Amino acid sequence: MSDLDQAIEALRAVLQLRPPGHSGRIAALNDLAIKLHERSQQRSVLSDLDEAIGLHRSVPLLRRPGHPERIPTLNDLAILIHESFQK
Repeated sequence: MSDLDQAIEALRAVLQLRPPGHSGRIAALNDLAIKLHERSQQRSVLSDLDEAIGLHRSVPLLRRPGHPERIPTLNDLAILIHESFQK
């Protein structure tokens, strides 16, 4: 198992420990999405990209309009959707 695979598994475990409502859930979702995106780029695994998009879709729901990180979050989602469209 590669370091990236191990990181993804560890981040999945972290996400399980941060249920909805936990103050660190957004960071856990974002971190896992970033690593899945990285692996999708390295290995051309579309399912990783799809999962990363799904995780990024859930983050704006946790960040209300006006939150300072909402726009960058939506931008990250748009980038992944565009990348998925290109494949």
